Amino acid sequence: MKIRSVHFIVVLSLLLLLLPLVTLLGIHRIQRTENPQKPEVLASRNIGSSQNVALLTPKPCSSSKVSVFTYQKGSTDPLLVQTNIGYTNNKFGLYAYSLKDYIITASDLVNSNGGHWGYVLIPYNVRDHDADKWRTIFKLFREKELIPIIQLWDVDLTDFRKETDEAVSFLNSQDWPIDKRYISVYNEPNDERFWKGRLDPEGYAEILDYTITAFKKADPRFFMLNGAFNATAPSHSGYQDEVSYMRAMEAKAPGIFSRLDGWASHSYPQPAYLGLPTDTGRGSIRTYEWELNVLANEFGLYNDLPVFITETGWPHTEGKEPDARFYDSSTVAAFYKEAFENVWLPDPRVVAVTPFTIFYQPPDDHFSWIHEDGKQVYPQYTTIQNIPKIAGDPTKLVTTEKTIFNCN
Repeated sequence: MKIRSVHFIVVLSLLLLLLPLVTLLGIHRIQRTENPQKPEVLASRNIGSSQNVALLTPKPCSSSKVSVFTYQKGSTDPLLVQTNIGYTNNKFGLYAYSLKDYIITASDLVNSNGGHWGYVLIPYNVRDHDADKWRTIFKLFREKELIPIIQLWDVDLTDFRKETDEAVSFLNSQDWPIDKRYISVYNEPNDERFWKGRLDPEGYAEILDYTITAFKKADPRFFMLNGAFNATAPSHSGYQDEVSYMRAMEAKAPGIFSRLDGWASHSYPQPAYLGLPTDTGRGSIRTYEWELNVLANEFGLYNDLPVFITETGWPHTEGKEPDARFYDSSTVAAFYKEAFENVWLPDPRVVAVTPFTIFYQPPDDHFSWIHEDGKQVYPQYTTIQNIPKIAGDPTKLVTTEKTIFNCN
């Protein structure tokens, strides 16, 4: 009888221990019956207090690709790098305009026969803020491996601060193809035809000074050049002698020339564009040498600035109306070849040469490198195209794709 009592007590104790577990299982079963949804979607329920906890199904993540721009440093091989500019340099260039076909034609010239990253000079109206147009142009520079030299023009002399600030903001918003951003501050200001009908060296000095400051403040990578001067014009009939003009600039803004990063030069073969490739000094294709001497002797700039020959060249007889005052196109082509091979390419001071011009309307079409139809070219184009060129390698903008995930 005692044994049975003991057994009864043991069984009762086990039942008492198992009762809570059975109760929990029953509750869990009832809950699953009441809420037959998938585990990921549970109804809100009261947990101890009146707070509701909502558990929602996670939404699938989406992804998109975006372009990321970074600057990639070029070769640092001291045997290849042009020391005054800091990269392996293809000096060939051409004066062009902000038109797609002209830019492509210029690229086919300056980047031919082994060349990469040649130059184009592009005039830029400081009031032109057409975002779509210039975004397309700068994209084309990158695609065609062209280094732009942007030449400012048409500033309102009475409102230059506002127009300069707006131009700086606009140009600074562009995706420049290389880290150096070349700006030439207007054109031949010592010729009244290019300076609103007046000769005003003091005014130009003020504008140059303000423009340098504004661009450098926006980004120190802007590389500032003067507006190239008419080097051979005498002081009369709407012209002012270059040295006289520069002295007046210095008097107005002391040290103005020391603020420049490089020197823009119009080294034309004068007189009357009939000079030879072998000529030297002022009024020759080596005019820049004379100008560097002026900077040293007159203004104390003894370290030669990097030289950008933003205009040069010989007009040819051929054009809509032939002009026998000029050399024929075959002679012009031979002169260009000699100038590049014997003068500009060997000179370590010269960074870029952009002859005037890809095309110009009559009666100045004698300076043109291509015909009006855009298909035919003058002999100088083919001659220069055939010269072996250097594969330029500046610090350049490269594009990579990055995947962005959005899981919100």
